[in-house]
Amino acid sequence: YEGRSAVHYAALSGSPTLLSYTVSEYRLNASQPDYKGVVPLALACVSGSINAVEYIMNTTDTDIDVDITCNEGKTPLHYSCRHGNLELSQYLCEVQGSGITLDGAGYSIASGNIKLNQYFIENHHLLLTPVSFLNAVNSSKLPLVKLLIDEYKLDPHVKGKDGEGAVHFAAQTGVIDILEYLVNDC
Repeated sequence: YEGRSAVHYAALSGSPTLLSYTVSEYRLNASQPDYKGVVPLALACVSGSINAVEYIMNTTDTDIDVDITCNEGKTPLHYSCRHGNLELSQYLCEVQGSGITLDGAGYSIASGNIKLNQYFIENHHLLLTPVSFLNAVNSSKLPLVKLLIDEYKLDPHVKGKDGEGAVHFAAQTGVIDILEYLVNDC
């Protein structure tokens, strides 16, 4: 269905039991990409289940590359970050070690998870750019916006490629608390 097999949906469910059943009962490949090039490992990362991720990593016939990219260039870590999964993201970083592809597209910032972002900034030197700040505004998380301004000294008056500032991004996404903060306190 939709270019995915049962193992893809089992991975997305986050259930190691369902994954085990699907792989053994139907003899499906747990590392087979779907129609977008997304492997079950990445889908398990969307679910946030460390147990499902470990099952896939430990039971496939070949070594799993935790830094594998889909057709859109996203890795399992990017999927985990985008969904704000701190513990799973830390686990993937530990498994991959120093060769991990960091979050260049802003998936951790876009999640709005403050602890996840602090982890990447402090432990993996996540590069904070003007785009990072705009992603934080789009995340709708005022505490993250304040953290990036107050602690990491990002410029709240930054503009995107189209010339629109963070205030415009906040207004477009309807994030009133961030809009008020940017207008009144910055």
